[in-house]
Amino acid sequence: SVSFDNLQRGNVMPSEQQLQEIYQHMGKVSERDFLNCGACGYNSCREKAIAIYQGKADVNMCMPFMKEKAETVSKQVLKVSPNAVISLNLDFKIQSFNPTAYKLFDINPNVQVIGEDIEHWLDVDQFVSVLTEGPIMDAISYLPKNKKYVEKRVVYDEDVQMILIIMKDVTEQQKKVEQRKSLKNNTIEITDNI
Repeated sequence: SVSFDNLQRGNVMPSEQQLQEIYQHMGKVSERDFLNCGACGYNSCREKAIAIYQGKADVNMCMPFMKEKAETVSKQVLKVSPNAVISLNLDFKIQSFNPTAYKLFDINPNVQVIGEDIEHWLDVDQFVSVLTEGPIMDAISYLPKNKKYVEKRVVYDEDVQMILIIMKDVTEQQKKVEQRKSLKNNTIEITDNI
């Protein structure tokens, strides 16, 4: 295995096997990965790999590879997030809907919701106000169709023209709060009657 850290090999050319190893580290595993886009400052992925071998370039400076890596990490985070995460375009159509959102809204994961109007599940008025007034953090909202309570944050990202909704299911906690209130009210009523 070849180490790519701080190599100072001058103008020594790598073997084809060494280039293959560098390509692997660059995320170049198939022909379609060789974009030769020049974003790294080199005319081709091969020139970049040679520069990496010679210690003149960093393996992480491949923009398409880093973008793909960041997108993969983002997708994994959304996939395993305990929070429901939904993104909308400015027409309030769903652009992304993570697995926790499917569970929160009791939707079969095989049902396609991308492109659907969010108003089927949430009140659109709050999203209009986030466009003009800034982020919204609801302490607790009730979803009557699903009989669930959520903590909800709604953020507008002007740079990408997207609305991001993050919700945490707090139904169980809210039920406990209501049970304690009910118990307290009953205790007060009994005490008053005595």
